[in-house]
Amino acid sequence: HYDTEKGNSPIGFRVMTKEQQMSSTKSEQQWKMKMSKTKAYQELVQQALKNGVQFHTVINDKWYASVENMNFIVNTLQKDFIMPLKDNRCIALSKEEFDKGLFRKLQDCKLEDVTEVYLKGWERPVLLTELRIKDGTDCAVTLYLVSSNLSLSKATILKRYKRRWKVEEAFKSMKSNLNLQKSPTHSKIAIQNHIFCVFLATVELYFIAHYQKTNPFALKLNIYYKALKIAFNTTTQLRNELKLTA
Repeated sequence: HYDTEKGNSPIGFRVMTKEQQMSSTKSEQQWKMKMSKTKAYQELVQQALKNGVQFHTVINDKWYASVENMNFIVNTLQKDFIMPLKDNRCIALSKEEFDKGLFRKLQDCKLEDVTEVYLKGWERPVLLTELRIKDGTDCAVTLYLVSSNLSLSKATILKRYKRRWKVEEAFKSMKSNLNLQKSPTHSKIAIQNHIFCVFLATVELYFIAHYQKTNPFALKLNIYYKALKIAFNTTTQLRNELKLTA
């Protein structure tokens, strides 16, 4: 998902498939993805660059916050990242502690608003800050965010990370507005074609909504309203013609 100050839109997707395998210790069937999520992640970001998409920061959820992906973004792509970490990730509070192998878990640390730390397995310093949000039960949940850009303030880190929510909105739009999960097909190719068509329609919906200065959900309701109005007027006209004929 690509997000700028002027607008946002989905720009790429990957259908993750699994191949059937037999366990060596159990008789039941097990399933394994043909491509790792790390490989898929890196290919999507790399493809965005090949397509000419201009960006300076990659933002993702904690499932992709591995040292391998950090190295890929900073060293291979020469970009920055903002990522949330699991609270059991190990950090060192100084270069001296890092060199001595003195690490502690995030959940055991008392942090300032923004703290420069070192992650285990990652030799570059990163900025660490906390984002406290409420879940469905109104309980506060703490997200630990790290940024490779050491010049950012806490407010900027939080502001940029919150823009990742646009990804969730896009998935919700695909499901609610375009019936992503209601494919009438069964074969692998047909399902993939359905997903591809939904993705194209989503991009078109975002494009039109942007220029109409609205959102995809309001745009869908407006389209439905106009379609129902046309259908009602057509039905009324047909009834009137039938009465005249009779």
